[in-house]
Amino acid sequence: MAKHKSRELRARKVAELANKHYEPGNQARSYKAVWRRFIYPVYPMCYRTFLNYLSESGIRIRIKD
Repeated sequence: MAKHKSRELRARKVAELANKHYEPGNQARSYKAVWRRFIYPVYPMCYRTFLNYLSESGIRIRIKD
């Protein structure tokens, strides 16, 4: 996973928060909304870093660009 233990721990905590609050099909509980409401205030990071943490922890994400 991650080279640094602190980054690995942070990624795991972020993934746990995302799993707790994410609901597929609900726009109010999308990954973007979860990042804005729950992740960013506690762990300030950009949205792209948040998605990288999720992919590192093994969460499959689908994003329409």
